[in-house]
Parts: sequence; structure tokens; C-alpha cells
Amino acid sequence: MTYLKVRWIHAYADEPVLIYSELDHEHWELRKVEIFPDGRIGYANDKVEVGDTGLGQMPLPSVEEIAAIPSSSRK
Repeated sequence: MTYLKVRWIHAYADEPVLIYSELDHEHWELRKVEIFPDGRIGYANDKVEVGDTGLGQMPLPSVEEIAAIPSSSRK
């Protein structure tokens, strides 16, 4: 199991600013919690999705790959 915490710095009011993900050995999300700028919380697992939060449709890249994405390319 891998656990990932991401602080997403951006100016989008409708996007999360803090994301917690539990990943399996192939980096597929098993559980996710998203915290939004206004305090809303969304979460998801294989049985439930709350708010607009859902599990990824593909495995997450490594932390190094995420960090290498230029900030101008990120939504």
C-alpha cells in the first residue's frame, strides 16, 4: 500500500486543495479524500462516491513524474 498526500496550489474554487489517496501496488486508487477551498470534503472508494470525488480511471504516475509536470500544464 502507498499513501499519497498532495497539496494542490491553484486558484480554482471548484477544485480540491488537498488530496489524500490510498494506492495499491500498481498505483490504482483504492480510496480518496478531497478537501476543497470552502471546506467541503468529498471521498470515494470502490463502493461509494461523495460529492464530485471519484477514483482515478488509470493508475497514478509516480511522485517524481507528477513533480516533473510543469505548473503551466496543470489545470
